[in-house]
Amino acid sequence: MSWFNRSFVRLSSLVSSLLLAAFLTGGTAVAQEATSTGQTVYVPVYSAIGFVSTERFDVAVTLSFRNLDQAAPITIRSSVYYDSDGKEIRDLLNGPTTLGPFGSAQILIRQQDFSGDVGANVVVEWSSETAVTPPLFEAVMVGARGTQAFAFTSRGVVLD
Repeated sequence: MSWFNRSFVRLSSLVSSLLLAAFLTGGTAVAQEATSTGQTVYVPVYSAIGFVSTERFDVAVTLSFRNLDQAAPITIRSSVYYDSDGKEIRDLLNGPTTLGPFGSAQILIRQQDFSGDVGANVVVEWSSETAVTPPLFEAVMVGARGTQAFAFTSRGVVLD
């Protein structure tokens, strides 16, 4: 085997090894470093979605609050539901709710609740006495009509 062929084989082997290492570590979870003592979070929720051309398909929404901190509780101060026009409908909580470490809570907006419409959203305010890993706020929308069914999710976005 010539010098060129041996060098090419070594180089190919090295490149393959590097690509394999990059592929194997590419999906590794990265620890969340930022902590907070409170935030305001916008969660898009879809009480209805457009269906066919002019029909609307009403869906049920499960709003999920998840404390991602393993050591400290958080308090959900409010969870205000808004309609497509940005008008406040109601606070979905009956007062502040405390979630222990890794605790969670859910709120159901029933499929028959037409108040939010297509552009509904929820604004959640939370706080903690100590700096914690920020919680996760998600909405899971589920709808069914006859033999058709679907589900999809959305995640909260920090406003401040």
